[in-house]
Amino acid sequence: MRLQQNVIKTGLRRINSSYSKIHFSDVAKKLNLQNPLDVEFIIAKAVRDGVINATLNHEGQYLVISVNYPSCLINAIRKRKIFTQQTSQRRNLRRD
Repeated sequence: MRLQQNVIKTGLRRINSSYSKIHFSDVAKKLNLQNPLDVEFIIAKAVRDGVINATLNHEGQYLVISVNYPSCLINAIRKRKIFTQQTSQRRNLRRD
């Protein structure tokens, strides 16, 4: 039973990294789960436990996945943006 739960959590993490929105029925197919009611419960528990970062749309029967980028990636993007802005400003000063 514990192995099955770990396999499901791993599958949900992979789905989390691959999709931005996915229907419960598609999650059930990918995880090879038979009961659609179980899928919604399993996903809700995974969200509550912090296994995945997402929100559930119960009426539409789909999962909306939130993207969290690592802080090191965000910092690298900021530094690159500042560098390109400074380079552009210097280039424009030389033209004048």
